[in-house]
Amino acid sequence: MLNYMVRARLTTISSWGSREILANERELIWYPAEVNTSIRLGWFWHESENDKVRSLEELVTIYYNSVGGNATFLLNIPPTNEGLLHENELKRLAEIGRYLEKAFGENLLEKAQLSADGTGIENVCAGERDCGLLLQLGDVHGYNHSSL
Repeated sequence: MLNYMVRARLTTISSWGSREILANERELIWYPAEVNTSIRLGWFWHESENDKVRSLEELVTIYYNSVGGNATFLLNIPPTNEGLLHENELKRLAEIGRYLEKAFGENLLEKAQLSADGTGIENVCAGERDCGLLLQLGDVHGYNHSSL
């Protein structure tokens, strides 16, 4: 690992994860992915942009594309000159909070049953490239998200 870090300092940041750098490494280092975006057009508060807060639909799309890609979603919310958050940002944050609570508030897997090709889950894809999984969620109403 130290060998990698020393060599990484001698290269550009864009090459850290390149095949050339990683080819002879014995250990790999994980660099977490982050998606940084602002709730409005820019990173800083400007009174002229108070009506330009990103829509709920746009923020949800950015959320799914970042978190769904195994990245951390960092949302910048710039304070006003008084050090407060503008009411339009607060309203949007409440909206996205309600959306996420509705979408993910209930863990459907707590009561689910999983089986593989008619056998117990302990035998899932044992050495096989192709196998069938069956996930039974039971009596579910309003289901609209899944992630594997």
